[in-house]
Amino acid sequence: MDLRAGEDGVLVLCTANRCRSPIAAALLAGLLGDVPAVSSAGFLEPGLPVPPEGVAALPACAPELAAHRSRRVDAAALTAAGLVVTMERAHVRDAAVLAPACWPRTFPLVDLAARVQRVGGRLPGEGLRAYAARLHEGRRLDSVLRGSAADDVADPMGQSGAAYVRTAEELRRLLEPVAAALRPR
Repeated sequence: MDLRAGEDGVLVLCTANRCRSPIAAALLAGLLGDVPAVSSAGFLEPGLPVPPEGVAALPACAPELAAHRSRRVDAAALTAAGLVVTMERAHVRDAAVLAPACWPRTFPLVDLAARVQRVGGRLPGEGLRAYAARLHEGRRLDSVLRGSAADDVADPMGQSGAAYVRTAEELRRLLEPVAAALRPR
């Protein structure tokens, strides 16, 4: 998965790009097929693997997750992405600090899943950026950052295999309606 997927691509972010975002990207790519392109990144050290518990939590994507190495997001990747999906509300802030122009296209996954239910899916011929703009209508940065930890996808890093399985299940539940909404028509 190319970190610079371009304006028709989805960039999934978490803290270290070792658990939630690679699992979410693998799930989303599986749900979407090849379009739009899906990549993942984080804010910490690059080059680290997904823990074995994370690989085991998603058997269908085990080879891809075992080969994954963490990547550090940069302003160019954030600027290029058509949609940025974060695992925590704080990641929205971190992304907007790196690339302020990405704010209207950057959503915490929990919020994004709720928004696609209200707004509906992409319209015929609607690009990902245009769809993100529709999802963004009426949104304020302070409302995104005011949420509680209950609005974030829990980080299983350092926990048991069962915690990784719970996170993968939560990600699948949240990503299924998002994938349905993102599919080009």
